[in-house]
Amino acid sequence: MTPRDVASRLYTLGFPALFLVSVPFLIGTHTIYASNVGEFALPFSAMAAPWLLAVVGVTWGFLTALGLLLSDRLVRMYGALLFGVGLLLWAQGNLWVGDYGVLDGSEIDLERLAWRVPYELTLWSAVLVAVVALGLRVSRIAPLASQMFVGVQVVAILVGQSANGQARWEEPPPEIYQFSAQQNVIVVVLDAFQSDVFEEFVELDRPWFDERFSGFVFFADHASPFPTTSLSMPAMLTGRTYRNARPVPEFVRDAFGEASIFRGLRRHGYEIDIASILEPSWVDDWFPAGAGERGVDRSAWRSGDPTSASRTTDDSPPGN
Repeated sequence: MTPRDVASRLYTLGFPALFLVSVPFLIGTHTIYASNVGEFALPFSAMAAPWLLAVVGVTWGFLTALGLLLSDRLVRMYGALLFGVGLLLWAQGNLWVGDYGVLDGSEIDLERLAWRVPYELTLWSAVLVAVVALGLRVSRIAPLASQMFVGVQVVAILVGQSANGQARWEEPPPEIYQFSAQQNVIVVVLDAFQSDVFEEFVELDRPWFDERFSGFVFFADHASPFPTTSLSMPAMLTGRTYRNARPVPEFVRDAFGEASIFRGLRRHGYEIDIASILEPSWVDDWFPAGAGERGVDRSAWRSGDPTSASRTTDDSPPGN
């Protein structure tokens, strides 16, 4: 092949191949990130570089180099096939996504979604047969269509990053690490998926936990009364259950103001620190009136302003 032939093949195959590998490794992962941005302490760019970009580059190079070994007719069909598979992957992850339930680490019940399989296989087969049968026509528009699709998605990612700001990891306030020399009560509440991972750590080194944390107990089978964290926390820490009779912020404020584990600890001389993903105004509601302890919103650490949601006093009792 002449250099011109190689350049022509790279154009015909390169952009459809880039489209194909970008869908699962960049576009799809950013969709997950953007939908759960509150759970991440790093910007998407920090996770994309270098590993995701490296995977895209290696996979793109392999798919493109494979096409350089084919005949002229097969190259056209191969380019159309790359574009068709990329389009199907995008549609599968955005248009006809199955309702798998809450991804909390528990086993997914795939049997109830089995009815979808024949229809999805039929659709995949029909599209792949069509792009192969119309390989010459599809291959003509595939490079430009791939450029436009990837370009629009990249612009959307950049705009989204700019609108959400560049989160970066910051250490929490040093006060959060201060403990009493004699008495401490540490309560950690984890969601189901986090609990599964934490339980593995406990089982791997149980003697270490027993030595470092006297009286350590892991309640692995605790069942929350609500499927959401924001309403499960008041139920667990105040003993009051939300009945949907009034606005949630009002209920949370009254529940923690009337009775909670924090008020009990306060009466026994404990200083109280809280690190939560809730908004600062909600965290303030968790404290007994006039207690004056530290309420720390974890999102402030991510935003790079670790003091924005922290309040302290100098008259704290000795316990923690």
